[in-house]
Amino acid sequence: MIEIKNISKLYESKRRLKHKALDNINLDFPSKGMIFLLGKSGSGKTTLLNIIGALDSPSNGEIFFNNVKIQPKREFLDHYRNQYIGFVFQEFNLIESETVFQNTALAMQLQNKRQVKELVASVLKQVGLEGFENRMPDELSGGEKQRITIARALVKNSKIILADEPTGNLDSENGESIFELLKSISENKLVIAVTHDRECAKKYGERIIEISDGKIISDTDLKNTYVDKNNQMEELLIDKISKSKFPSRLAFKLGFLNLGKRKARSILTIFIAILSIFSMTFAHVLTSFSSEKALSKTISENDVEYIGIYQNTIKEVVSQYSRWRYLNDGIYEEELEDVPYIKITNDYAIINSKQQLLDFGLEFYCVEELTNDSVYVTDYLLDRQIFYGLQVSLDGENYIEYDSNIHSYEWLIGKYAKITNLRSEFYKLAGIVKTNYKEFYDESFFPFEEVSSIDNNKLYQRRMLFQERYYLNNIYCTEFYLRSLINYVKFDKESSITAEVETKVVPLSNITLLSSELDVDVLTSSSLVSINELNLSPSEIVVSSDLYNRLFDNEIVFDFDMDNLEFPQKLGTKIRFNVHLKETNDITFSEEEFIISGVKMDPSFLPGENQNYYIYVNKSILMNCAENGFENNRTLIKLSENENDNYQFLKQIRENENVVTDFVYSETIYDNEQTQRNVGYSFLVFGIVMSIITVLIMISLISFSVVSQKKEIGILRAMGASAQDIKKIYLFESLIISVIVFVISLLLTITTVNINNSEMSKATLPNTIFISFEFLSFVALFLASLVLINVATLLPLIKISKMKPIDAIKN
Repeated sequence: MIEIKNISKLYESKRRLKHKALDNINLDFPSKGMIFLLGKSGSGKTTLLNIIGALDSPSNGEIFFNNVKIQPKREFLDHYRNQYIGFVFQEFNLIESETVFQNTALAMQLQNKRQVKELVASVLKQVGLEGFENRMPDELSGGEKQRITIARALVKNSKIILADEPTGNLDSENGESIFELLKSISENKLVIAVTHDRECAKKYGERIIEISDGKIISDTDLKNTYVDKNNQMEELLIDKISKSKFPSRLAFKLGFLNLGKRKARSILTIFIAILSIFSMTFAHVLTSFSSEKALSKTISENDVEYIGIYQNTIKEVVSQYSRWRYLNDGIYEEELEDVPYIKITNDYAIINSKQQLLDFGLEFYCVEELTNDSVYVTDYLLDRQIFYGLQVSLDGENYIEYDSNIHSYEWLIGKYAKITNLRSEFYKLAGIVKTNYKEFYDESFFPFEEVSSIDNNKLYQRRMLFQERYYLNNIYCTEFYLRSLINYVKFDKESSITAEVETKVVPLSNITLLSSELDVDVLTSSSLVSINELNLSPSEIVVSSDLYNRLFDNEIVFDFDMDNLEFPQKLGTKIRFNVHLKETNDITFSEEEFIISGVKMDPSFLPGENQNYYIYVNKSILMNCAENGFENNRTLIKLSENENDNYQFLKQIRENENVVTDFVYSETIYDNEQTQRNVGYSFLVFGIVMSIITVLIMISLISFSVVSQKKEIGILRAMGASAQDIKKIYLFESLIISVIVFVISLLLTITTVNINNSEMSKATLPNTIFISFEFLSFVALFLASLVLINVATLLPLIKISKMKPIDAIKN
């Protein structure tokens, strides 16, 4: 069955000293019988046994099994050991963590065999260990342990049993019983045993081969053993190699036990890995911080229904959500795709109908359909006006005082009321809109005192500011009606405006921009004309006499006799205005130069007091100012109930069009945007450093595990486990670490995110969601835990794959 041709084995020491363990060995072995290899220690008999069993490889020569050459390929050798070779070691080499049954069944499991329980019971009965299935190896005697190793070889139906000093650790009585057992097995199988005991060899052997210094010195056939070279019991074909299947349960168990054998090292590895994975995951959470994501989550958390949007830059913004165009008459319109909105300019909210407000979610006390000559006002504006005295007119001219004891809201509908908003004017009332202003103002329309807690007070102030900007002061009207209302735009009184004339910069304040479509007298370079007749172009302006004198050192003086007015010398001068809004420092109002084409002559009483600084401009310039003013370009948006829809909306209008949101929590979130990312970068650097340390420690851990488990690895390889099977043990070991690291890092990250939001909310506004643990963060955490640990395992696993079984067994 086995033929050995010209086998030699040469060993080389670390000092490069060479030793020839086997020297040109030629042997034939039959398919059954008991053959002994005799010789002194170091003679080469164990080396020959290991080469026959493919635990070691020869330096030269060939081995044939059933006339098929044993090839040096790793897969071939693994299959050969798995299917045909059974080992009986002097040291027993049982897996100490497994029961008798599990030790025995493992050999069958590596062959993918079924009906394991019945076969194991049968073999244990054959070797005299019936009923020992649930005992652990440390509960057995030496003889019983050796019988288990024999059972392990028998249960997989090995064709060849290789026994290396099988009685070396047994007393004479147990030794005799083991040889008796092997002798009975040899009736159907080939048993090759290494021993020093010549008497036992003669007693039980059918053939004795004696080796000395790597050479065969005698080969004695005691009972005329027939060498059946041509009796091919089973053909060994390379293309029909079946792979072993190492039980995942056992691989997991051994991997887990490995961690327990090196507790301190394992705990240190897990701790460092958690620090690195957590740091990188939290860094991902922070560096991927999105104000829009934070806003959308905060909106959902606080049941916010409406937000405002405004442009955070003076540059022109063109958006698919907020796209403006100017019509011939200078009035704009907006296209918003599937987004309920109300555009607010100077507290005039542009709507088309009553239904638009109802769809928007607002409510009325009383209402009629909106027309082009009527408006809706808020209860805040109306009640405040009633408090100070509301004038009501039936025809728009003659008026009476509103008396709350006599009159009601319903009585006002269809009548004209003088509401002080941007200008004092009688408005025909078509409806009164409900607001929640009483949450913020007392009966005298003064804001309430500060609420109890600081956090609540901050939230209260923000809510009140948002209400003032987008709800309380609104007068709702149609675009057509707005044409008759907008003739000027006032800037914030706290704005600081400068005008650059030639090289001189003069600070101004409270400039009023007026429409050129007014019937006023203007002194021009040729005559005194109406501003309508002047027909200003977009590049021309008319300034008040006070403003003109402020710019040009009191060049002209008002005279009631228009014919005696001195001609302004600076008409035609190019001028550039810059506006610096308090909230957004150093923002340029206009990059274009204007030409002073005329001066509106108005009296001033005392120099430096009650001066009228205003500029008449073309209507398109006026509307441009309205759009780009800090508070003159606001749009109220009704939000979707879907958090993701809100996020996509906010993200797109900001990323593509530089439009940001304006509501209670927005300023807080925007202000902390860069801070979150900067902290994230710090965590990222720390995480990278800790990851490198983790990889190095993990390599050390697995390498140490491999070294300490070398003998166990060798036992499994001798039983037929492949290098890939052995890798499963250490992959499970790293997988266990990965799972522990993943779970703890996940909990730690989520906890840190919640703590971060809680502490930030305490310092800013309650219930603000700054950062969140998203799906991508979960994926990043999972991959980092899995990849980092397993990458660190690669080097030790490569070492395992290159390890020879005999080297592992020798440990």
